Amino acid sequence: MIRLFILVLFFISNASFACVVDNGNQSIDANPGNITVQRDLAVGSVIVEKDISLSGITLKTSGGSCIQNFLMEYNGGVRSSQDSVYNTNVPGVGLKVFVATTTGSMAYNYLENPASTNEVDGPPDGSINTYLAVAQVFFVKTGPITTGTLNNAEIGQVTTNTASPSDALVFRLNLTGSPTITSLACSITSGNQMTFPIGNVPADQFTAIGTTSQQQSTQNLGLDCDANANINVTLNGTQSPDSSDNSILAVNGAGSVASGVGVQLLYNNAPIKINEMLNLKQSAGGQETFPITARYIQTKDKVTAGQANATAVLNITYQ
Repeated sequence: MIRLFILVLFFISNASFACVVDNGNQSIDANPGNITVQRDLAVGSVIVEKDISLSGITLKTSGGSCIQNFLMEYNGGVRSSQDSVYNTNVPGVGLKVFVATTTGSMAYNYLENPASTNEVDGPPDGSINTYLAVAQVFFVKTGPITTGTLNNAEIGQVTTNTASPSDALVFRLNLTGSPTITSLACSITSGNQMTFPIGNVPADQFTAIGTTSQQQSTQNLGLDCDANANINVTLNGTQSPDSSDNSILAVNGAGSVASGVGVQLLYNNAPIKINEMLNLKQSAGGQETFPITARYIQTKDKVTAGQANATAVLNITYQ
């Protein structure tokens, strides 16, 4: 007699996921715009911060361990010598990204490579919810900066490997806009404000349009520059409405304002034109001094007495 034993195995699956992602699988762009860095900014300093809203992304626990993974991928995810700061393709510029939440402590961390993780045990009733609020993107100085353009690429991502669906992408963060990093080749040693006290000028000095004042004031623009820095200035201000000469600034003042005159700034005895770039020189490196002179110039047939101040901005660029 042959007896046949039949073993029947029943596997009953009751799928239960520790994390549920609502409104996830997002691709979010970060564009900080073009960035200018002062040459004397200390290594380790934040150059600029860009906060990216993560509104609507929710992680909810439903029992068990909920694990999130925070992965930095930009430029191969190569860490610099600074904590949580990763090299970009522009030398001297690093990236650091922090993910913050509005509630709980379940999903916050820096993007790292290998990925950093957070784990939390939630009750089976799914009563713990974490709302991702913001991704803070920090551009950090890691060393001497070479002017360049950041590559558009994925910065990193946050995933959860115990979610529904499995290995759910919470969000992916991308760098966009091809931001240009410009490292200033000089630093200003003479201060950020230049004042030109011309003093009182008799109105009868001005005998015809184009006559300039005998009184002048000269101040030195001082710079400390890298070798081969190409130094340019652009004068930004309000042109005198009484003249078509775009080197003459309008005057202003409190109370009675003089009429028939404007202000000129000169370099090497030549007027600096408004909104036109002027090349000063290519530096050999080190201290540079540029004398700038201010004077009055007649703009109308008749000059009347009064206050005659002028305000302008001298922008310094290196190209």
